Amino acid sequence: MQLWLDSADAEETPSAQPIEIVMCDLPGILHTVQEGLQGVLALCRKWAARHVPTLAADLAARLDELAISAPLPDTSGQHALRPITELEPEPEK
Repeated sequence: MQLWLDSADAEETPSAQPIEIVMCDLPGILHTVQEGLQGVLALCRKWAARHVPTLAADLAARLDELAISAPLPDTSGQHALRPITELEPEPEK
């Protein structure tokens, strides 16, 4: 899979090099991102409990509408982002 930085015009061809992600690495990458987001959600809960206790539960629930706490499908994969130069070329069709 190739990812490019988002540009203002989706029609324009990206000028930067894409990030290559090997599909079998994707579950592990998503798991790592989810763990980070769960940490942010936990910190938001603590902050809200201290500063706006009456809104803490609602704030956490609203943030979790992004499905941070939802289980990911097949998160057993390990991941490693590698530079494009280290990736094997795609077979010709």
